[in-house]
Amino acid sequence: MSKERKELINAPADRIFEDNKIILAGCLIFNEKKEILLLKRHEGYYETPGGKVSPADCKNPKLPTKEDFLKAALRELREELGGNVKINKPKFFAKVEFKTPKGTAAIVYKFMARYKSGAPKICEPKTFEKSKWIRVLELENYSLSPDLVLILPKLRSINRKCCAGLLRKTC
Repeated sequence: MSKERKELINAPADRIFEDNKIILAGCLIFNEKKEILLLKRHEGYYETPGGKVSPADCKNPKLPTKEDFLKAALRELREELGGNVKINKPKFFAKVEFKTPKGTAAIVYKFMARYKSGAPKICEPKTFEKSKWIRVLELENYSLSPDLVLILPKLRSINRKCCAGLLRKTC
C-alpha cells in the first residue's frame, strides 16, 4: 500500500487528507462585469467561497475525485452564502498546494462558475465580515488568501480571454 493511500485511510474522520495536506474545495464565481465574488474574513483577507472536503462529500473517501471536490465546493457555497445564489455548472479551474494563514499544508481544488442570480448572504458571520464583487484586475490591491495569490496569474489570463469573448459562457 502506498504512503499516500495509508495517509488517506488514517486521516481524521471529519476531513480528507492527501499526502498529509488537508483537502479543500472552492468556487470562483464571476459576474457579467468580470468581477469575482469574494468573502472577507474577520482576519482581514479575502477568499473564495469554499472549505474542507468531508468524507460525506465523497463516494469513496479513500479515493476522492474531482466530482467529490465539486460537491464539497457547492456545499460550502450554500453554507457560506445561502441557497439563493445561483450559478451555472462549475468547471474545474486549478489544483493549488499552499499553506493556510495558520500554517496548515493544504491542497485546494478550485472550480469556476458564472453567477446567474440571487443576493449573496453571509451565513457564517463568526467567520466572514462581508461579501464583495471585485474586478480581477484589481485583486492585487486587496489582502488575499494564499491560494488566491497563487492563482492570480491564471485569473488574469482568464480575465483577458473573457474580455476577448472567448469564454463568454463561463465568465
